[in-house]
Amino acid sequence: MKGYIFALVCLVVIATADVNPGLRVTVSNAALTYLMHQILPSIVSQVKTVQIDDVEDSVGTPIGKATVDITQIKLDDFSIQDVNTAVSDPNLITVTLTGISLSLEYHWHYKTWIASDGGDGTADTSDASATITVALLKNSTGYLTPTVTSTVFDCGSLDVHLHGGASWLYNILLKLFKGKMRDNINEQVSEQMGQTVQENIDNAMNSVPMIVNLGKNISVTFAIADDPSVSNDRVIAGCQAESYVTDEGPGHSPFTCGEMPKTTITANPGPMAELLLDEYVVNTLSWAFINAGDAHKEIDEKNAPVAAKPLLVTGAYAVAAPGLVKDYGLVTPIRLRFDVYQTPTVYMQPDGFQMDTTALLSMDVNQDDNYTEVIVLTLNLESNGTVSLDGNRLTAKIDKTKTSSEVTKTTVGDVKIEGMQDLINFVVPFITDALNLILAVGYPLPVVEGVKLIDPQLTWASSYIIITSDFTYTPSPI
Repeated sequence: MKGYIFALVCLVVIATADVNPGLRVTVSNAALTYLMHQILPSIVSQVKTVQIDDVEDSVGTPIGKATVDITQIKLDDFSIQDVNTAVSDPNLITVTLTGISLSLEYHWHYKTWIASDGGDGTADTSDASATITVALLKNSTGYLTPTVTSTVFDCGSLDVHLHGGASWLYNILLKLFKGKMRDNINEQVSEQMGQTVQENIDNAMNSVPMIVNLGKNISVTFAIADDPSVSNDRVIAGCQAESYVTDEGPGHSPFTCGEMPKTTITANPGPMAELLLDEYVVNTLSWAFINAGDAHKEIDEKNAPVAAKPLLVTGAYAVAAPGLVKDYGLVTPIRLRFDVYQTPTVYMQPDGFQMDTTALLSMDVNQDDNYTEVIVLTLNLESNGTVSLDGNRLTAKIDKTKTSSEVTKTTVGDVKIEGMQDLINFVVPFITDALNLILAVGYPLPVVEGVKLIDPQLTWASSYIIITSDFTYTPSPI
């Protein structure tokens, strides 16, 4: 299974404002600044490809009216020294780029009724700056769509030089086209900057799918649950994180999300990212697991461990169920069926999770490949476990399980429950091990491709868990 994390680094995706999410992600302003630093090379390389529009105009000169053309304007160099971000209500990120240097080359030409001339020119500046505004929005399908809403580039005091031609004409020409050239540069560099930032955002967000197929007819949706916002110098996005039976679609589980704080971080800048996961996330996963038909297990002599095979013949229960031996003899094969019929409910606790459920353990006798149900036990299971992170996947492990049991059906007369303890002691660990193999596969966090968590810390709270982490980001090429 593939793991995924943030966009804009935020996690991801159906609903309306004020809906409690199953999973909430916050990203610090310092992390946003870091992310912008990571995409600066992309901005620089794309801006260098900008083709500045030609300038054409006419001006009066001592030798009459002249038509002037500035053509072949090309950025020769472009660099950005620093970047900073700021977050503001209701959902805005403002990016400020400073220390921008640029230089360009061009060709100039003039023509009057009696003469024409031309040459090359250069221009440069070292005090240019830019401001880019990004709004955290969600689209009609519930996907998080950070959107560039404004880009303003100011090339500052452009220092223009002309070469070749009549030097006495330079000042006249400079007054004519310097302002227009500056306007063209500002407009077209602004457009390319905004486009490049948006392309990087889209590239990141597209790597975080709204829906992940977990296999076994189970999927999870990361549709946005509440409106993206800002708080305590952090951007915040909450997603539903609901697991469901793939063939049925979301919205069928009986669980609802509890209330979680927007963020538990009070110090600035704090960890780069924080994820809060409600019990709802795990409970809908267990509900989907049960309702997809994955909670049924059959054990017979073909798949049972060698040490357990003595438990799979009728003679093993001569004392606990004498009627079984009376009716079917001592050596008739037995098949065991284990069915969870009550959705496991998970409770987050300060030191791990507790999972309660009820299951049926059925015993069938096999006579010439015809199975007859003879005994059914009801098992009340109380399991305790822990959660950990494996890369960008959340994994869980059941550490121990307490069991109470009773006989709920028998066709062979009295059954002494205490005499069935060896069977219960085999079945429960067998099933627990099978469940742990599934839990070890992990739950994918909706993380942007290229994000790698650094030393994530997991803390248990009442009804939810908290994951805090710094991260590195390597953007994919656009």
